[in-house]
Amino acid sequence: MAAPREVPIILGVFVALAAMMAHVLATRLDGSSPRAEGPRVAPLAAEARVPSPRDWGVIVGVGVLGLVALGAQVRSRRARLREQVAIPPRSTEEAPSSGPSVADARAFLAWRGARRVLARRTVLVLVEWSAFTALSLWLMLRAPSGDWPVFALPCALLVGPSRVYVRYREGESLWAPWLLGLSVLVLAVTREPRCTWGLLLIAGVCQGCVWRQERARRGVTSSG
Repeated sequence: MAAPREVPIILGVFVALAAMMAHVLATRLDGSSPRAEGPRVAPLAAEARVPSPRDWGVIVGVGVLGLVALGAQVRSRRARLREQVAIPPRSTEEAPSSGPSVADARAFLAWRGARRVLARRTVLVLVEWSAFTALSLWLMLRAPSGDWPVFALPCALLVGPSRVYVRYREGESLWAPWLLGLSVLVLAVTREPRCTWGLLLIAGVCQGCVWRQERARRGVTSSG
């Protein structure tokens, strides 16, 4: 199975629009025809409560998980770039004073370009993931204290797409920043993490496809 490209982005846009429309409809129905068993949309307090020790544990744990996982992936990717874009060794016939060769210059330019691409990807997904996490944890402090898994779990699940975008090539991971951005948009509009579950499901399927293709590529390389 080939790694997904544009299809997850288009599907994610439709899922995000459907989630926001469903949330708006549910909010209006709560105002016009409330249910006896409770509102369709979970109510939030007007102000955030003072964080409890458990809240601080969730906030610190989610932040450490995301930063450590993404930082480890960046270090791994930089190490792979050093191996892939290595300057070829000089031959014994070349004079030591001949200066850098054309191959050396090309290898250096390729390495520097790859480093810039890695930096841009890292900053992009870090900003998107941080925006989603900060908003979700702020909403957690306005919700009942027992609902913290609903707000913390999506933050943890979005670490995977961030790592995929840092590690893999553009075509294989193009969907990752789009789904992250759509998740931030849906959460900002609806203030309900459950509305992002459709996007998280698409991201999980895409991750499985990418990892499967990576294992197949490694199998072909090892057999060859």
